[in-house]
Parts: sequence; C-alpha cells; structure tokens
Amino acid sequence: MNESKKSKDIPATHGFVEETRSELKSDIASLRVEMKSEFKKVDAKLDKLTSAVEDQNGIFHRSLALYEEMLQQNKYLLDSLSINNGRLDKIEKLLSSPTA
Repeated sequence: MNESKKSKDIPATHGFVEETRSELKSDIASLRVEMKSEFKKVDAKLDKLTSAVEDQNGIFHRSLALYEEMLQQNKYLLDSLSINNGRLDKIEKLLSSPTA
C-alpha cells in the first residue's frame, strides 16, 4: 500500500528552504527600493505643496496689511467727512433761519 503523500506532508530540503528564503529576501529588498522611491516622490509633492501654501500665506499677510492700511486711511477720510458734514449742517441751519 503505497499512499501518495500530499505536498504539505513532504519535508522540504535545506536547499529548497534556503532558495525560498533567498527569493523572499530579494523580493523584500526590491519592495523596499520601490517604497523608498515612492516615498521620495510623495515627499517631493509634499514639499511643493508646502511651498505653495507658504506662498499663499505670504500673499494673505500682505493683503491683510494692505487692508488694515486702507481701513486706517478710510477712518481719516470718514472723520473728515463727518466734520465737514457737521459744518454744512450748521451753515444750512444758519441760512435757513429767519434771522439770516
């Protein structure tokens, strides 16, 4: 009675195990190289994105400074207009009064 052995029941030789181990190590090393390459690409894209965000941040801060300067100038202008409006109201009152 010669029973056929299943492949899981057949013992592996030392040479076979070493060959498999060598192939696995090679595959892992290749995968590491690929992963490093991909990580470098991602890092480059992140650096580019970070640079763009920093540029936009600079533009935003310049715009904010200009906006604050405009607000300050508008405050002076509105104060002057308020003073002139008050003077015009006084003049109109004087001109429209019956004693004038």
